[in-house]
Amino acid sequence: MIEWWNELILLKQIFYTIAIPATIILIIQAIFSMLGLSDMDGEMDGMDGIGSEGFDGLGESGEIFEVDLDEADAVSDGFVGDFRFFTFRGLIAFFSIFGWTGAILANTRSGFIAVTGATIAGLVAMFVVGYLFYVMTKLQSSGNISYVNTIGKTGEVYLTIPPNNQGKGKVMLTVQERLIECSAMTKGDAPIKTGETIKVIGLLSDHTLIVERT
Repeated sequence: MIEWWNELILLKQIFYTIAIPATIILIIQAIFSMLGLSDMDGEMDGMDGIGSEGFDGLGESGEIFEVDLDEADAVSDGFVGDFRFFTFRGLIAFFSIFGWTGAILANTRSGFIAVTGATIAGLVAMFVVGYLFYVMTKLQSSGNISYVNTIGKTGEVYLTIPPNNQGKGKVMLTVQERLIECSAMTKGDAPIKTGETIKVIGLLSDHTLIVERT
């Protein structure tokens, strides 16, 4: 083994030194992912605070916080699965492919060709890994109800909603192609009775919708 290593040219030794540790880490990451021990490299960070858990709709004084509909649309379109190029997994993939490609190309006469080819291959691998996790995140998120997507939707009252935020009722509406039942409150002076149509104008962190009569 030592004799084989000593026979390698310096450039090839450098590429192997990069490729072997990176590949080992890549294999360990893959094993952890299969065992369910991976946190997906924090790819879900963009979902913190918004998603199936809703988000905090209470102000400091406890008042109901109404969400601007245009702002809510922007959030619901962009919070899930943002594509990230520079991640730990992506860097490991880059160094792994960079190292092995460079080791192969190191047999050429030009070190520049070897380094350039390895860099291009590494960047491609980095992009592929980022895109794969982007797709995986989208697929995982598609199965969860994002309550921010209820804002602006209309539905029907299932249980009468008391006036002036004095209690909760129940409403039914369609979100993400599913018919769901949610708790709801209203700031209006009159109760919204069973069978009436409502529009969602905000929400609280406990999945309670803020609605108004339409």
